[in-house]
Amino acid sequence: MPSEGIPTAGGTPPREALIDALAELRDDFTPQPDESADRYWLRVGLALGLRRPGRAQLLLERLEGGAVAATTAGTGDDTPAADLESATTAVDDAATDATIVDEVPVRSMLLVRAAALPLTEPPETAFGWVLGLRPDEITLMGRILDGLVAGGASPDLGRGFGLAWTGGVKLSRTELDGLFGRFTELELALASVLAGHDIREGAGATRPGLSGMVQSWFMPKSVPGAYEAGRLLERMGGPAQRGLIAVWNTWAAVRYRPLMPAALHEELIRAWVTVVGRLPEG
Repeated sequence: MPSEGIPTAGGTPPREALIDALAELRDDFTPQPDESADRYWLRVGLALGLRRPGRAQLLLERLEGGAVAATTAGTGDDTPAADLESATTAVDDAATDATIVDEVPVRSMLLVRAAALPLTEPPETAFGWVLGLRPDEITLMGRILDGLVAGGASPDLGRGFGLAWTGGVKLSRTELDGLFGRFTELELALASVLAGHDIREGAGATRPGLSGMVQSWFMPKSVPGAYEAGRLLERMGGPAQRGLIAVWNTWAAVRYRPLMPAALHEELIRAWVTVVGRLPEG
């Protein structure tokens, strides 16, 4: 591991990745007195991997994914304080509100606003915020959800809140009935992100298979693309399917927050907060 600059694989990460990564790390991990840069970054990496494995993986993918052929310039000072200062000079100059750790991400704010809307709101309004997600974020949320369950969280967490379980939260029959259509609409938006195009376009051009026929017994038949969404998620496997559940559970947790215990709310939003960022308070 280099003793100067931020260690990278294959070169210096693009400016945007560096800004995001440093903004997320620098306020969380304070260098110890007289600590070398090597030891500091090793400690940061180990702590991040143990405490927030989902965030560690996302940061690693962000830093390595767009690496370009260049190297960091040494400063001649291997103290972590100087290392951070030299590496973050450009970050401080270019940082915007979106890169400040304590800021609520725009996508989280849009989710919260949409969750407060009536269940009769058009899908484009209710779930337009889903299109701001990236495919890798969706599957990462699914893997985090699997990890939570494997680590001792309730198995119910891997199922749709309000559809398969409520954790004791009292929802009206009208509210419960309305949730089924909403889930299909969110699934269509999320599947479109995974597919890279609006899967509702050209929907119905192919004959649904057995899986699609089974889904039709439970999903509104008037929603174009419902078959295609289910088949796409089935092909992509567990991480994508659980990613859908993680996003749905976050939306449901925000919508019904006044009705549920704080511990349940925190459990439902854990995957989203780990990958996307925190939600507005209150």
